[in-house]
Amino acid sequence: MVAIKFRCCLQYYPCHLCHQESAGHSAVQWPADEHHITAVHCGVCNSELSIRDYLAVNGCPRCAAEFNPGCRLHSQLYFITETRQENA
Repeated sequence: MVAIKFRCCLQYYPCHLCHQESAGHSAVQWPADEHHITAVHCGVCNSELSIRDYLAVNGCPRCAAEFNPGCRLHSQLYFITETRQENA
C-alpha cells in the first residue's frame, strides 16, 4: 500500500526486508527533526506524504485508502520518533 523512501539512499522500498535484500547497505532511520520531508508514497493514488503526516493518519488523506495497520509495528525501523539527547 505504501513505499518508504529510505534516508540512506533516498530510494523507495515497500519494506525494510526489501531494502535489506536489494540495497546492498544498511538502512538509516529518518531523524525526528526531518519528519517534514516527503518520504512516503501511497501505492493507490501515487501521492506523497511527509513522514509527519504519515505518522498522524491511518490512511491516505488524498484517496482515503487505508494503510496496513501492521506497518505501524515497524515504524521504528524507518523513523526515529523522539529526539535523542547527546550524553545528557
